[in-house]
Amino acid sequence: MAILQASSISGSAAVSGSLNTDNSAPLQLPVYSGNTPTAGDGFQIWYDNTNVKVRYSLQGAPRRIGAWRTGPSLPTAKNGIQGAGTFNSGLLAGGQNQPCGTEEFDGVLFSAGGNTLCCICYGASTGTQNAARAVGGYPNRCLNQTYNGAGWAYDTQLPYCMGCGVRGAGSYNSTVMIGGEGTSPACTTNCVTHFDGTAWTEYPVIPAIRRLGGAAGTSNDLMYVGGDCCAGTPPSATVCKRAETYRYDGLTWQTCSNIINNI
Repeated sequence: MAILQASSISGSAAVSGSLNTDNSAPLQLPVYSGNTPTAGDGFQIWYDNTNVKVRYSLQGAPRRIGAWRTGPSLPTAKNGIQGAGTFNSGLLAGGQNQPCGTEEFDGVLFSAGGNTLCCICYGASTGTQNAARAVGGYPNRCLNQTYNGAGWAYDTQLPYCMGCGVRGAGSYNSTVMIGGEGTSPACTTNCVTHFDGTAWTEYPVIPAIRRLGGAAGTSNDLMYVGGDCCAGTPPSATVCKRAETYRYDGLTWQTCSNIINNI
């Protein structure tokens, strides 16, 4: 039996059985199906009988932890950018409207970095601000360029051109490239390849052809989310958007739960 001994709760609370306050009669919680009570009720703690959890809100209405805030704008508006680094030490390379440009972010402001050797957009990047890798993309689908915090250099090219919409995960010296759009005639691919800092090696293919999705994780534990399956269509086209999610564990790919909205 749980005894309520404080007037505030931090974190989450899992309760089984009854909830008493100071050994008095059991506290009766309002019951709802889901994580949102009826608008206007103003309850701060309630029982979710769908997910079998006690839920609470600090301000009288359920809310999700964390929020987005507006940061500084890029010097030039663009899309199809390659990104690497961390929250307070980021790197952006290429992108439409400025395909050869590089911007560094220090947590407050963007500043110009060294231009890429070949202009790129819709490629993939891994690494940190001072040790980054930009691979594939359009129009230079096979290139592998590295950034050392001051300038760019060429590294070993991809074994085959993965092109527009390829996605990357891992680190500078253990990079995985997934999917993308191959060379003419346009074909979206399910190829996966790994770079160990010296050479490229084929990994097991992802279960479905994909480009322009999201990838994150390490070279032996990564996720690929969403994307589309149509070659030769604009990236903004919605007809081919996918919701499937796949995980690679270092040996094989598994299909996971779909995301809520296609991306």
